[in-house]
Amino acid sequence: MSRKKISDDEFEKMLEEMDQIGHEADRLRKRVHELIGEVREELPEKEEEEEEEGDEV
Repeated sequence: MSRKKISDDEFEKMLEEMDQIGHEADRLRKRVHELIGEVREELPEKEEEEEEEGDEV
């Protein structure tokens, strides 16, 4: 089993890229949680409106 050797510079670059990807993932995760919160806030209002419309029939 042979392994490709990488230079210190290549390794540092790879670590920086992984760090950037991690930050982007954190940002996206935060945005997803914000969107989930917005949807949860809207859902009860829509369900109440649908129930009221159903009562009028």
